[in-house]
Amino acid sequence: MKNNNAEIKSSKSFKFAFVTYLLLLTWGVLFKFHLHTESIAKMTTERQIIMYPFDSSDGVILKSDLILNVLGFVPYGFLFGGINKKINSGLKLVIIFLTSAVFELIQYVFVIGYTDIKDLLCNTLGGLIGLILYWIFYVILKENGVAVLNRAVKFATLFVLLLIVVMMIYKI
Repeated sequence: MKNNNAEIKSSKSFKFAFVTYLLLLTWGVLFKFHLHTESIAKMTTERQIIMYPFDSSDGVILKSDLILNVLGFVPYGFLFGGINKKINSGLKLVIIFLTSAVFELIQYVFVIGYTDIKDLLCNTLGGLIGLILYWIFYVILKENGVAVLNRAVKFATLFVLLLIVVMMIYKI
């Protein structure tokens, strides 16, 4: 019974962290963590789809952009891995891909930044890494899995907050 209560607590923690993270991810991907509508209005550029991976509109690919796209979706995959164990990992990866595709579509429709296949690939890779990390915590550490996962959720939440702070400080 004690383990069942811990799993229920863990499930609630995962759902809360997942929803919170998804809101932060949306703010970051679509609005680049801007706080004022004037800043968001300045982000508007020409509508463009970059279909060639690792090609950019100005010919420059920033490694930090690639890394942030991957790292930004690692917690998404990790938390998504823990909210519904009935969905298999393949379907979860498809949902992560579709989430990223929706973000890119919204950017295109509302002319917020560029719609870029590189972002779609890097975001999906980050989600896959997150799913793998969840699997490692859940399967390999099964005996103490619930306690470890609760700590990992707290770590992921802190990771996201730290990532946001770094992005705001360096205006990435």
